Amino acid sequence: MGRAPGTDAYWQRRFFALVAGLGVLGLLAWACSGMVGGKPARNDQVSAAAYGSAAPARSAGGQPGAGAGAVPPATSARGGLSASAAAAAPSPSSSAGGAPSPTSSASRPTASTARGGTSKVRPGQPAAGNGACPAADIVLTLLVSKPSYGPDEQPRFQLDVVSTDASACAFDTGPAALHVVISHGGQIAWNSAACLHGAASYPTLLQRGVPVTVSMGWNRRLTASGCPATTMAASRRTYVAVAQSGAAESPGQLFRLK
Repeated sequence: MGRAPGTDAYWQRRFFALVAGLGVLGLLAWACSGMVGGKPARNDQVSAAAYGSAAPARSAGGQPGAGAGAVPPATSARGGLSASAAAAAPSPSSSAGGAPSPTSSASRPTASTARGGTSKVRPGQPAAGNGACPAADIVLTLLVSKPSYGPDEQPRFQLDVVSTDASACAFDTGPAALHVVISHGGQIAWNSAACLHGAASYPTLLQRGVPVTVSMGWNRRLTASGCPATTMAASRRTYVAVAQSGAAESPGQLFRLK
């Protein structure tokens, strides 16, 4: 039998359509296989390098160690340090062994002032054969315990002796050598050394800039009237007190007897 007109053309078109479809399916299969077996596999390798490798060995300075067992840090696909490796790496400011920072230092004792905190040599400590302090190198300071005193109170004084000599020297802090003079209106009312008999001397060692302190009190009697002093000082008056030792004299300090 003969074929109907147009039959061959119909089957030819079906054949080419089938071949084209198979080609498209082949391209899709190839593309899918590349996506599944290519890029994800590389990501898995990078992830394994980032999370499965050992931490890099470091020297004391915080730099990567040069030993044979050192493992380089994992890098990302772009060549930089991966996020996990960057988080695990110690900061450059950290140091091995917890060494103290360069700014920390051992505490050092501070120098004490001459008016407070300085250890004071007690009067009477032997001068151990040192020569006498030059008079020009002695500085005397007198302090009054109160600015005014009631009828039943006795004034108290603190005498500070300081040497400016470069070497240690001896200074007599005995009552005959170091004394207090109280005056009123330019007239001497009391001298602590006026009525002494056979007073002992106290050669005391003075170091440069280190004060020696001597305390002294006044019983409000006047040595200006003679010894023994029996006359009491007048109240409601202002007096001036100074410390003296040879040619050295302290600045005057005012106080009042009520």
